[in-house]
Amino acid sequence: MLGLGFLAVAFLAGSANALTLSDIRSQARVLVSDSGSATSRLRFTNGQIDDLILDCQSEAVAQTWPIIRSSNIELVAGTTYYAVPNSFLAIKRMTWRNRVLSEKSPVALDQTKEWETVSGTPQNYFVTFASRTMIGIYPFPADSTSTGTVKVEFYAQANDITVDADVPFNGIREFYSFHHILAYCAAVRMAAIDGQTNLIQLYQQIYIQGLARLAGVAMARPSNNPSITPGIPAGP
Repeated sequence: MLGLGFLAVAFLAGSANALTLSDIRSQARVLVSDSGSATSRLRFTNGQIDDLILDCQSEAVAQTWPIIRSSNIELVAGTTYYAVPNSFLAIKRMTWRNRVLSEKSPVALDQTKEWETVSGTPQNYFVTFASRTMIGIYPFPADSTSTGTVKVEFYAQANDITVDADVPFNGIREFYSFHHILAYCAAVRMAAIDGQTNLIQLYQQIYIQGLARLAGVAMARPSNNPSITPGIPAGP
């Protein structure tokens, strides 16, 4: 009989091709010996495993910030706050009229008296951490001469994977070889529910190692900002 270590290594390298939700679910079942044609004898339903995989993707993205998206904000005279997309995690870069807007925290802005009443040419942006759904512009646009389009690049949450053909991490090709770590993450939780304590530590270790490699690949992009650490926003 093949040992657990061999079984784990069989999946460890990942795949050069994309895995779908169905593929990952099947791998998770194999890892905890919950596979076979007799569905009435399976310990976990497809829906239960899919929920675990979705949670694992959200956790992986929150820890590594591999997905970058872009959006535009149209500045309006006299307006400070603007909504961000629902998938927003953190700002990577913001530009207005080919100028980079630097981040300042509300605490840093508090050093300027009545800063929320200051209008003029936009210089900075700040995130309202009470909601994380709005971005503030400082100074806010005074009139039409200080409005226009702000281009926003931001670290984003992944799209939900809910049907069998869905591909993790928004289908980004450079992350194909990391799809398998979601099977290990789900298998850790399934093993814990099952009481298979001999599997938990092994699969958790493989998952954590995979997360570290995913973060490394995401941060190694030539255009990426080396001052950003996944999970830790930049700015004073």
